[in-house]
Amino acid sequence: MRFKPPMDADEAEKRTLFVTKRIGSFIHGTHTKRATADYYSRIRAALGEFVKGEPLYDDEAVLKKLVPHSHNIWEFRITFQPQARIVGAVAKTDVFVAIEPEFRDMLEKKGFDEIIGKSLAWWQEWLDPKPRDPCHPLTFCFCNVKD
Repeated sequence: MRFKPPMDADEAEKRTLFVTKRIGSFIHGTHTKRATADYYSRIRAALGEFVKGEPLYDDEAVLKKLVPHSHNIWEFRITFQPQARIVGAVAKTDVFVAIEPEFRDMLEKKGFDEIIGKSLAWWQEWLDPKPRDPCHPLTFCFCNVKD
């Protein structure tokens, strides 16, 4: 499904973000506690800024290519607490597919192999055999990238 953030009349989508059902459930789930609802609202806002084309810096603060680089799998970093990662891939210029979410503390325990494997398996089942290559540096992938 396509992630469409709320926008003002003077705003437009500059990038496209597709999310799997799993990501959709992660960011739009029913949250009964106010603090939890606020946290997921902040994630949706961060993803919205990405879609609206806010500047990206090629410093791995928001998007980082995961190792091994040959898989072309990226993490979108949620850096406020609790930190989370949304793992996905670039389909084409300015199009990111968010596939798997995970909290950063869980990734520290488990490592990235499982989430990279799940992301690759999803990609191969639903899209092309391999995510877009090359897609590094970010200027090859997205508009409005700053040094």
